[in-house]
Amino acid sequence: TSRRQPWAIPSAGGASGRESLAMILAMSLAGLCWNLHFAAVAFMTGLIWLIQLVHYPLMSEVETSRFKAFHAAHSLRITWIVGPVMGLELVTAAFIPVVLSQSWMSFACLGLTLAVFASTAFLSVPLHGRLAQGFDPVVHHRLVLTNWPRTIAWSLHLGLCLGYPPVQ
Repeated sequence: TSRRQPWAIPSAGGASGRESLAMILAMSLAGLCWNLHFAAVAFMTGLIWLIQLVHYPLMSEVETSRFKAFHAAHSLRITWIVGPVMGLELVTAAFIPVVLSQSWMSFACLGLTLAVFASTAFLSVPLHGRLAQGFDPVVHHRLVLTNWPRTIAWSLHLGLCLGYPPVQ
């Protein structure tokens, strides 16, 4: 008799044990990728609404003499929070079409993630750079207004994730 290998899984539908294991691992990777993506999107959606409705508007209440120090502290601290989560969102968004499917939803997730990154890079970061020099009410107002595309994109992305999860 042949000795059963630890990875040998009883075959289903004519697949060998190794093929079955490969299918299980692929399904597990797909599920992990989706769950991490969903967690990142859900976290960032909640955070962006807090930033949009509470934190950014309150920037105008900081005394002008203290604003540069406040903004420097904000920028440093928020980067430690959003950097890893946005990175996770980007990596998982790129892998979803590879490990799950090439459905419209997979590409919509990737597109919304790229839209958020573009808005961050081309709108938010330059405005924060200007605010780092000191409070300017015009720049601050523009930051609040131009943050709406990110807020809307993350909200749509979360709605898409809730309404059409690719992993059942």
